[in-house]
Amino acid sequence: MDRILIPDVPVDCRIGVGEEERSTAQRLTISLELETDLSAAGRSDDLQATVDYVSVAETITHTALARPRRLIEALAEDIAMEVLAAHGIDGVTVRVDKPSALEAQGAPYAAIEIKRRRRR
Repeated sequence: MDRILIPDVPVDCRIGVGEEERSTAQRLTISLELETDLSAAGRSDDLQATVDYVSVAETITHTALARPRRLIEALAEDIAMEVLAAHGIDGVTVRVDKPSALEAQGAPYAAIEIKRRRRR
């Protein structure tokens, strides 16, 4: 399967377990790997035969800003479902990095990664 990579989209959204943590927006970095057949786009050189990267990035941002969440896992799941529904791809891997999650422990970030496929 062919892949389209969209790395490190910065999003400032309200996320965290406690209300204090959710009281202000936090910077997350979201990366996607889209699985789809790119052969028609390669042969035709036509945008209509592939996935519009700008539209996918807008889906990421819109989904992240739609509502506050407690867990980055929930955000990743919502993004995966939206991207699968809106962009006609076969599968998606979503990675969410939260730089502030482990600051006190000296780690640069905590991250999760999920993979979802279109249900047939």
